[in-house]
Amino acid sequence: MFEQLLKDAGIKYLSELEATMRVNQQVVTGRTLASFKAKSDSDSMEITAPRYVGVLQEGRRGGTMPPVTAIQEWLKAKGITGTEKELKSRAFAVATSIKNRGTRLFNGTDSRFTKPTNTFTEPIEPTLQLFSKEITDLLRTSVTGAIKEGFK
Repeated sequence: MFEQLLKDAGIKYLSELEATMRVNQQVVTGRTLASFKAKSDSDSMEITAPRYVGVLQEGRRGGTMPPVTAIQEWLKAKGITGTEKELKSRAFAVATSIKNRGTRLFNGTDSRFTKPTNTFTEPIEPTLQLFSKEITDLLRTSVTGAIKEGFK
């Protein structure tokens, strides 16, 4: 029963995370969102994601070139058109800018966000509310059942 609660909590968190990312306009291709996984067993639940998702929370500092192909896919998903050569050139320019200066979020110049964005922490509260209610109900049922059994 507890295992199901943990599974439900993982599903709820991922649902809340998706809603938060969409509100924050952090979903373009959907690949990052699809990379989050919830795993649970009888006594624990774990959310996993690729290491790069931290840039959604803190931004990316300069210093290294991000993958040009990922930026090129992002440009296409945003509806930016052009020949493959033009898109690759634009993606290279964006990647170079990030390498030289970091992202606007990292630098605190993205007007859409304060830093950190709370992308990953914001969905925890509704998940905990669901989880705490469910665990309280489970405990109440278990304890009540045990008390009734004790009085037989």
